[in-house]
Amino acid sequence: MVELESIDLPENFLKEEIRDGFLVNEKQKQVWAVELDLFSKFAAVCNKYKLKYYADAGTLLGAVRHKGFIPWDDDMDFVMLRDDYDKLCDVGEKEFSHPYYFQPARTNLGITRGHIQIRNSCTTGILLSEMKKRYKFNQGIFIDIFPMDHLPCASERKDYWKELYALKEKCKKYMENQLDVNYEKLDPCCLDYENCIKRYAGIKASKIALLSYEINNKVGNRFIKDYETSIDMPFEFMKISVPAGYRNILRIIYGSWKKPQMAASDHKDVLFDTDRPYYEYL
Repeated sequence: MVELESIDLPENFLKEEIRDGFLVNEKQKQVWAVELDLFSKFAAVCNKYKLKYYADAGTLLGAVRHKGFIPWDDDMDFVMLRDDYDKLCDVGEKEFSHPYYFQPARTNLGITRGHIQIRNSCTTGILLSEMKKRYKFNQGIFIDIFPMDHLPCASERKDYWKELYALKEKCKKYMENQLDVNYEKLDPCCLDYENCIKRYAGIKASKIALLSYEINNKVGNRFIKDYETSIDMPFEFMKISVPAGYRNILRIIYGSWKKPQMAASDHKDVLFDTDRPYYEYL
């Protein structure tokens, strides 16, 4: 396994074990270790600039229910409100140096991917669905950071969803062969798409959503009051920030969330390698 820069692993962390009746092998533990190291660096940068982040999706559920990773989970997800997310984009390039790699959607993944990924350049985390495409961008093991944006009032949302969807489809067509372009060189439709996502920033709103990730997805639509304050919770051998309204958020995402129930990852299958860098597979 690669050397970790930001954390020291507790003794026996990598040892195979059974959690909730699920076998977590050493290979999975190594992937977790790399992701925890990425998280530690991310959290340090957020603390330096006083930026707020919140565990989300399986990471939030894992913190609340397991005090760590869900045994069958293979990634870490976080959300940030738009102002803090954009500030992270502004400082990310200078704050994350090798082996860390700061990868905002606006630079080399195409704006329709819609979020930041922070990667370890000495490892491999390639989505098998993209393996044959042999994309040249950094594909090390990653953590995901998503922006959350204000929603308009309910009466305006139907037309807003249509506008967003149309712009996203234009961006997809443009970005098919443009994965290495700089943000300044993007087609105007992509800038229009980003501006549309951020249109309601600063307004008084009751709801926020993961607009850049999925349009009109009910599990991505949240109440802003649930994110007004945060709580630190144990996560493996570390602490992680969760929104104070986590119970309501988990109900929105999972419904009945207290009883463990094995589910597939949003990433489907990923080729993970904690010993070899991604470019050896391309």
